Formats: sequence, structure tokens, C-alpha cells
Amino acid sequence: KEWAQGIKTTDAGERTMTKWAHRSLLHSEPSLHGMLENLKVTMDQLDEMLIKTVQGKTIAQGVCDWLKANPTIWAPWLRFDKQCAAGSGLVNTLGRYVQTEVEGNS
Repeated sequence: KEWAQGIKTTDAGERTMTKWAHRSLLHSEPSLHGMLENLKVTMDQLDEMLIKTVQGKTIAQGVCDWLKANPTIWAPWLRFDKQCAAGSGLVNTLGRYVQTEVEGNS
């Protein structure tokens, strides 16, 4: 009834959002696993992303806009510990494995 009257708001009350990942992700992609483990989004932040859909953008565009505008919020989610997945590692421009980031830039 409210929707027909142009009242297009919802309030389902407080909900808990959970994160799920495949158990092998920790070993196959430790940096991605760390980012997902550290990810924390408030309802206000989620609303900022989703409001873009009312403005004609896709959810992906809304999230992208939010990420561009808020690097100080999401940058701490990232891990730069150089943990590599099995069979991968840091390479230089010739594709050779190196031990340090400085070697990787040569």
C-alpha cells in the first residue's frame, strides 16, 4: 500500500551481516582472506553505497563510487604482508622470482 503511495522506504530492523569464505581461501589466497577477515561495513556505509541505485547507478557502480570516496576506511582492510599463494610469488619484469620488493622493481 505505501509503495503505491510513493513511500518507498523500508526498515526491517537491525540485522547481523556475516562473512563467508571457502575454507581453502586461507591457504590459496591469504591476502584476499585477510582483506575479507578485516572487512567491516556499517549500515550507514552500506546505505551510502545502495542509495546510488536510486540515482540510476548499478550496485557495482555505487560500491565503486563509495570505494573511491573512502580509501581511509577500506585501506586498513588490505594486508601487504607479501604472503603468496602456493605456486606464486613476487616476480620481476622478466618473470623471475625475487626475494624483495626492491628486486621486483628491477
